[in-house]
Amino acid sequence: MTEYVVRQGGQGEGGTLPSLSAAVAVARAGDTVIVHEGVYKERFIPPQGTTWQAAPGETPVIDGRWNGQNAPTGEGRRPQVLISKRDVTMTGFTVRNVPGAGVAVTGGGDNFTMTDCLIHDCFDSGVAVNGLGHAVENVTFRGVHVRRVSRSWVVEESPKGVAGCFLFRYARNALVEDCSVSESYGEGMAAGIQSIGVTFRRVTIHTTMHLAVYASNRAQDVLLEDCVFYQTGDPEYRQGDGDVGAGIVIGDETRPDDKDDAWRHAENVTIRRCLVVNAGTLFNIRNNLKAGKGQGQYDGYETRIQNLRVENCTFVSGPLTRTGIAIQENQI
Repeated sequence: MTEYVVRQGGQGEGGTLPSLSAAVAVARAGDTVIVHEGVYKERFIPPQGTTWQAAPGETPVIDGRWNGQNAPTGEGRRPQVLISKRDVTMTGFTVRNVPGAGVAVTGGGDNFTMTDCLIHDCFDSGVAVNGLGHAVENVTFRGVHVRRVSRSWVVEESPKGVAGCFLFRYARNALVEDCSVSESYGEGMAAGIQSIGVTFRRVTIHTTMHLAVYASNRAQDVLLEDCVFYQTGDPEYRQGDGDVGAGIVIGDETRPDDKDDAWRHAENVTIRRCLVVNAGTLFNIRNNLKAGKGQGQYDGYETRIQNLRVENCTFVSGPLTRTGIAIQENQI
């Protein structure tokens, strides 16, 4: 096992490396890379089994050079940090100005751990864990703070979709602890499609255009514990009609085609000791079906939640709250 040192612009003095990419080229499983303060304007794809740590008392910045004004296209829209190999650890970084997602964990990125990091000003998600049809297992985020992300809603005239700020799809055994999302568009956090074993603990989410947290969108074995969700009413993050996003939502999205026919529905969800304040709807189980286009399917929400437990939670309406508890029946 080798320890490498990265110092921006260094020319190899004392064995230091000048860039993250230079360290990526030499690091192997079991190696540790200590990164000194600086602005590293490069894409970062760490090798399997490597550990990347900020030097003590310093905060290295990974910068995607996005100006926050123009919508990226084609290859320009991509994550700044891509975790596609297993057993990678990152500690103490800032990721900013990204033309895609700040951090993307995709197929092969099992056992990823990120701690004490800040992610801000991204066109897409701050964090996106998506196995793209295959489970990403055992991912952990501690002390990771996300703000001013999913900003496609600012720079695109007609955004093509809601990018979750901190999103899980096809994830198995995911832990989010002592993290936050704020001042962002899209969904704050989402235990999403085909995810199993997701825990949000001591998470704070506020000032998001869309809902604060999807406790489950076709996810199973989900725990929300000791979390705080609230809306400030900041005009920048209100919806087109002036409303603010919901607090805690359970809603199994369905499609007008057959892609989701094999997807499991929400199941085994526990929400414990959480606080929701001033959200548009404080707690919502969504069912809102409409006929699909020509396929005889449905479109909207088709929720069949089983084994839901909500205990010792506090829901506080505010001036922006329209509904307290809304549980909608499944029409079919």
